[in-house]
Amino acid sequence: MKVLAHRGDHRTAPENTLAAFRSALRDGFGLETDLRLTDDDSLVLLHDRNLRRVSDVDATVDQLSLDELKTVEVGPSANPHVVPTLPELLEIFVAEATPSAELALHLKAVDNETAALRVVETLERWARRTDRDLLEQIVVFDVTVNIARAIKRANPSIRVGLSIGESDHFPDEEHPTIYPFEAVGELDCWDVAWADEWTGSLYTDGFFRELREKDKTVISVSPELHANTDPRHPKADSPADIWQTLERLGVDGVCTDFPERISERQ
Repeated sequence: MKVLAHRGDHRTAPENTLAAFRSALRDGFGLETDLRLTDDDSLVLLHDRNLRRVSDVDATVDQLSLDELKTVEVGPSANPHVVPTLPELLEIFVAEATPSAELALHLKAVDNETAALRVVETLERWARRTDRDLLEQIVVFDVTVNIARAIKRANPSIRVGLSIGESDHFPDEEHPTIYPFEAVGELDCWDVAWADEWTGSLYTDGFFRELREKDKTVISVSPELHANTDPRHPKADSPADIWQTLERLGVDGVCTDFPERISERQ
């Protein structure tokens, strides 16, 4: 089971920084990160639309140019970092990732085809720079079906992931990119199931069997990622119980805040 470090290695550096990514790659893990567009359409890695949680700047990413964003310090003042770009991440991923590592790109621009095509162009450019099959290691995920189709039209080789959640909870207005499997299972515009359990009822033998029958790669969300959401995952404080289930069910990967703890189990 491959392990993806959620926003990089939080033990050593602030989330979604090059230092956090490098630390996770050195330990042999894959990466999950978040993509947003600046005012001048540059792709940067930041989870929140507003910078105030990770810096002392109260502004949204789409209000700033890349040059302006690069003046913002994130993390502790004694050891500041800057918000990286997607090309900067791809440079270190190509140089430092193991051949089996996964890079999961969470496209936060919901239903924004301009952002999706910008991602496609960037990935194509970097794929041409390396001898490895870079696109086989990358998945663009948590997009709407419309964006999944747009990406596949632009380049069928780019792997697309749809977020799959509990049928009794999704879809809803707050989470338009999370689908019940029965709503999208027959569609051919996606390759990877980003299995996203919120209430403790999704990760069953039957669910993963259905995904295998559709030849989907399966990357599961570890429950601690839903420790502060509504609903809160019932196993958020004891994720090892779920890790054991995922290992037994043979999922391809898991995205977690505790990559080293899962690695120690394997």
